[in-house]
Amino acid sequence: MRGPVTLALFEFLAFGIKPGWACLFGALMLGALVASFLFYPADAALARYDVITL
Repeated sequence: MRGPVTLALFEFLAFGIKPGWACLFGALMLGALVASFLFYPADAALARYDVITL
């Protein structure tokens, strides 16, 4: 069933899903930074931000 209502509903859902993925990425990055601050050893060979990047 393809019509203007179906197309509008699809665009509305896609508009909600795309920012949701962006928020998920930001939340995961923040979680990685906090986890590395709390649990990464201070005397490790690599800096904690280098490990996150790798």
